[in-house]
Amino acid sequence: MKYDMLTHETINRVWDTFLGHDACVNEKYKAFKGDKTYWHSDRDRFVGRFFKKHIGKYIAFIDRELIGYSMDNYFFPSAPQSVYSNEYHKSRGCNYGEPVIRVLKKYLAITGFTAINEMYGLGYIEMSCVDAMGYGIRIRVDHNNMLRFQFKEISESEMESVVRLFKDDRDERPFKVTRYLTYEEIKERNTKNGKTKKIKERLVQEQTTVMAKDIDEASKVLTNTINVEPIRG
Repeated sequence: MKYDMLTHETINRVWDTFLGHDACVNEKYKAFKGDKTYWHSDRDRFVGRFFKKHIGKYIAFIDRELIGYSMDNYFFPSAPQSVYSNEYHKSRGCNYGEPVIRVLKKYLAITGFTAINEMYGLGYIEMSCVDAMGYGIRIRVDHNNMLRFQFKEISESEMESVVRLFKDDRDERPFKVTRYLTYEEIKERNTKNGKTKKIKERLVQEQTTVMAKDIDEASKVLTNTINVEPIRG
């Protein structure tokens, strides 16, 4: 598939306009600021107005993730990190060796744009997205990254088909849970006609059945769980 890329003319126009707006708080905005308006500076206002038309759109985005470094014929793995994230931007150059990058396609729903100021730096635009798995993703939009962006706008139905592919479609199933009763539960079960019998046993086990999607989920349904096993059938 042939993906779209931004032209240098477009990138320069957007970036120069962004930098040309003041990042300081503009006091006049307080006079007509609405409850849902976050604009505090001319830069906020530019980003909010200019990128508004892209919010709610869906894209197939070619991401590039750092997965480790290669040095002297050895590979040193690291947690995957998008080269378009601000975290990668801040840590760039702090490691030795040759970065090892993997390319992958992500399906994203664009949810917002924000102007971000930096104490040391020019600032940048942050694009907030949600991927097909439902996880939030924040992409740093600056001049260097925009030069490398590759993407393709897709329809809502195309996005939904991908979401369905990755959706957790597991049905709940029964699990046998072995657990210790709490002191309050033991006390309650030893109470008859308003009188509580003397509690002799401090550790009382109980087995019960719970419905869950997996063992980890089943172990959290009740407290003091010590063992969980699936029930066949």
